[in-house]
Amino acid sequence: MSLRRTPGVICQCQSGTGIDGGTNALTLSGLPGPTTDLMSAQAAARAIYASVSNQSPVCMDWDAIRGAGQLARAATASMIESNLQLSLEQAVYGFAVRQVAEQYLDVRETGGDNRGEEVEAMLEGAGGSAGMSWCAAFVSHCHVEAAALLCAGTTCPRTLSAVMMVFHGRTAGNLTFSKASVLSGAIMPFAGDVFSMVHQGPVSSLDPGRPAQFRRGHTGIVISYNAATQTLTTIEGNTNEGGGREGNGVYLRTDRMRSARLWGFMRPRIVWF
Repeated sequence: MSLRRTPGVICQCQSGTGIDGGTNALTLSGLPGPTTDLMSAQAAARAIYASVSNQSPVCMDWDAIRGAGQLARAATASMIESNLQLSLEQAVYGFAVRQVAEQYLDVRETGGDNRGEEVEAMLEGAGGSAGMSWCAAFVSHCHVEAAALLCAGTTCPRTLSAVMMVFHGRTAGNLTFSKASVLSGAIMPFAGDVFSMVHQGPVSSLDPGRPAQFRRGHTGIVISYNAATQTLTTIEGNTNEGGGREGNGVYLRTDRMRSARLWGFMRPRIVWF
């Protein structure tokens, strides 16, 4: 579901018209030799992988992103060098999530707290209604929209709870990892990952095992992480310039790694139709 951004980029694979006039059965690995389309997809895939793995955000047109997605879907990821933490498939998906999130940076509530046309559309998509907290709804909306642009689905939970998103994500088989594991250098958050904070009860309530009671928290989308400075750049809904968990819009932040309330991260996966 695209609200008002990314005009003309909703793919039509489900109706039989695929990327660049192809079909839903399109595979690039079966082509007889290099073509302009294939080379363009390869170039896009390499640029996307470099952007995500090097933590250096760039912009790219949606046709190029979808072309890279077709390469990942066609299991030709061997053409792209990868590490154990980041596959081409995950890089393309995370890149798309990041680019979708960036296009909502001017969203602000209108007509009252947790209200406004786009805010309420996000809430409705996550099973909520006007007036409810919407940071988790923003996260799920960006993941759903990015997956749709790649003609796919997502394992990102549709929930209104920033805390329960981690537990639902684990149930779906998503990777979850703590702030401590990032600070130790054991793992890196990448574009598209979801961060989770706990504002009610101990931060450890997000450790493996379901909390005994509901915990309030906050969540958002990772844009990049600088390991040298331990700076986490995020885009978040329902926050403000001060970083509050009940704010008035979508904002870019760079201070979450310093928060004692930050538990860690979840990595949703793309699901090809």
